[in-house]
Amino acid sequence: MHFGKTFSVKPRWPDLESEDGYSNPSNPHDILGVDVTFDGSNLEPNVYPKLFYHALGVLHGQQGKNWSNPTYIPYDDVRPENIHHSSNIVDGELYVRLDEEKTGPLYAIDGPIHRISMLLADERSGYAKSIRDDRECEGYYHVATIGSDRASELLGGHSLGKEFKHYHVNNPSAVDGDGMLEHPKVGVALQNSVTDRTVYWDDLRRLEKELDEALLNVLDWADIPLRPDDQYYVEDEVFEVTGERRFRQLAVNQLPSIQQEQNDDVMRVVPNLAPTDAEALDKLLADGGQISPADLAADLGRHIDTVYRALDRLGDIVVHEYGDVRLRSKNVAQEILKYVQGAKESFEVSMSEAADKMVQAERVADGDSAFAQWRQTYGVEIDSDDEEDRDTLSMKYTPEDRKELKRILRSGARHWAELTDSAVGRFAVEFRPDVRLADGSRYNPVLWKNLFTRTKGPSLFSQTFG
Repeated sequence: MHFGKTFSVKPRWPDLESEDGYSNPSNPHDILGVDVTFDGSNLEPNVYPKLFYHALGVLHGQQGKNWSNPTYIPYDDVRPENIHHSSNIVDGELYVRLDEEKTGPLYAIDGPIHRISMLLADERSGYAKSIRDDRECEGYYHVATIGSDRASELLGGHSLGKEFKHYHVNNPSAVDGDGMLEHPKVGVALQNSVTDRTVYWDDLRRLEKELDEALLNVLDWADIPLRPDDQYYVEDEVFEVTGERRFRQLAVNQLPSIQQEQNDDVMRVVPNLAPTDAEALDKLLADGGQISPADLAADLGRHIDTVYRALDRLGDIVVHEYGDVRLRSKNVAQEILKYVQGAKESFEVSMSEAADKMVQAERVADGDSAFAQWRQTYGVEIDSDDEEDRDTLSMKYTPEDRKELKRILRSGARHWAELTDSAVGRFAVEFRPDVRLADGSRYNPVLWKNLFTRTKGPSLFSQTFG
């Protein structure tokens, strides 16, 4: 078993000064003692002070025996109970090792690790980092980091910046078939640099609890069992597949509801986008930082009052405070990115159609109707075919997958039914979709009435892990 550990010991006393040309050592508390920095792995944190005390005791016992010029070592001064109250923690991680065949849901594009940084950080404020590296092998190194300001949004009562990780050894091919090492670790680590307060040594129990809860919840959200299961967990030199009773908070996965809330906010706004709104969003997407309303107005060549009205219409998908405007989150930015170009093109199409005095059929002619706005939002075009009884429905917007496309079509069917006073299911009789999806495939079914029958999904509930 390998335990990497290093202790760096520096003396400290009040008014300590360095020689000329060197900066003075820091001693903010004017202590008389030693400054000890240690890093290591695979040991409980409380073991390190005891290990350091024991090591100095051994050195103390060798004085005058094997050293020609012994230096007195007051090892009794570094008893674990003498740790100064200003001592702090800058890093720490809890992990489990999982079977590589079971971890896909954790790092998938719609899995918890990726969603955390996409949903829980403003596009222009706070801190979020997402890394997806599959160059060495699938799932090689996937990381999502959030700062203190978003920790409580993920799990109530949490306040420490964290890094959520799925990672393999540095050279996965070298351990292929090597049993435990070919399987990845899933861990949660403290990120001191994005935590808005000092984590003191006395906070150790709180730190362990937050990391433990964060790891348990992320596993739970990926439907990985939280009790010993040899089909999922892989034992290594440190991690044992054994159970331990403890009280921990297991929360309902907030990520889907946060995403749905943000997506709903987007969908409340985009059907009513005016040209200035689309231009403002386009600028916010392209801009490298926060921008003031005045600068936004100047860049767009619009009056400041016009920009303020546009910001009011954009509502919750933008954050407007302290004279700055930014998009609410990376997820919102991603969703908006899908719509903005289509919306801009739709305005151009609408103007072109108006110039050519082209008139749509009565059921879609009302430019103020919800159905017309739905068409404008997604760049929907309807073409008549003399050889078919149904019109072909296409769109400039590219749905991510069939699930998203069906959601869009249901929405359009409801608006069409309201406009024409028809049954929703009649939409499938009047129109046949022919839409290209993000993966390049096409959705153009001959029969698709089952699109309008939906089943109720499972309910979510809270539980306590003990």
